[in-house]
Amino acid sequence: SNKLALIEDEMTKSHLLRERVENLEQEMWNKDAENASLKSQICKLNEMVAEEQQKTYQEQVNLYHEQVKTHNEWEEKQKEIEKNKILQEKLSKVEEELLNIKTRTTVENDTDLMDSSDSEVGPCENEM
Repeated sequence: SNKLALIEDEMTKSHLLRERVENLEQEMWNKDAENASLKSQICKLNEMVAEEQQKTYQEQVNLYHEQVKTHNEWEEKQKEIEKNKILQEKLSKVEEELLNIKTRTTVENDTDLMDSSDSEVGPCENEM
């Protein structure tokens, strides 16, 4: 009966060990499923991050192109301003020359009038 008790004891231990192994296997399956779920979530998050990085990169590229465009437009405006300054200077010179020509013409006309009045007076004096 001692042997029987030992056998029963061993069978109980064996049964408990089997239950423990089954429980551990179930925990392992649960952890594997949890890991798979977490890996899936990580993959989705990585995809989202990659998409956002792509958007951010594209926005940076677009901003760079806008800056280049704005800079080019600014350079064109600066060139126009320079051209306008040069044209303004030329216009001022032309206006000054025109004023000089008008002044000379007026002086010459006045002189001509004086000359012609002298010549008109001259013959009158001669006739007397």
